Amino acid sequence: MKSKILRAATAIAVSLGTITGVTVATAPAASACVIIDGQCMPNYQTSKTLWAERQGQHTSYFCGPAATRIAITARGLYPSQEGLAGLMGTHSGGTDSSWNIRAALNKTLNTTYYDAKFGRDHSTSGWANLLRSDILFDINRGWALVVNVSGGASTTSGWRSYPGGHYIAVLGYDQSGDRARVVDTGYNGGLYDPQGYYYGEYWINTTELARWSYYRGYAA
Repeated sequence: MKSKILRAATAIAVSLGTITGVTVATAPAASACVIIDGQCMPNYQTSKTLWAERQGQHTSYFCGPAATRIAITARGLYPSQEGLAGLMGTHSGGTDSSWNIRAALNKTLNTTYYDAKFGRDHSTSGWANLLRSDILFDINRGWALVVNVSGGASTTSGWRSYPGGHYIAVLGYDQSGDRARVVDTGYNGGLYDPQGYYYGEYWINTTELARWSYYRGYAA
């Protein structure tokens, strides 16, 4: 599978009118520009959040199915958390890995779009850059991310801590990708779905989210 960044670069080259190495038009003027690896990405919005159906997790160990379901509803499908739990092998200890999340996303959406990525394959700065790039690429194309975090992190709702690990959905970004919009089904943020299950939403610095997810990875 070609990398997402390579596909993005190809799309931009076409939008600039580059054909067989000859530039026949200049880039359109833009009021703002998202920068990735030092390059302006004119097709990217500087702020974007996807619509998705929020739903709190049905059990204390259903963060994986709940976050995955939120991501799937951004694509217009509405599976049950219980059905997703069966697909990803969720048990009373939770969902084992981002690989399980990836498999459930791809099967339910009948796609091969999602991959699982892990910080151990990258430097700290490289991991942060990859996460930001994936958030920008995916959200601008209508795909939400599911991120597996562990430990604590600073967010706009305060310090959130999950020593045993936790899955969250990323539905958007602002500040040209420097902050990510999170739906957290393990946090009682004063929001409730129609069935009465609580959840929370907040912003988190993308670099902080990268640190939070370094050992557990994400599906994007």
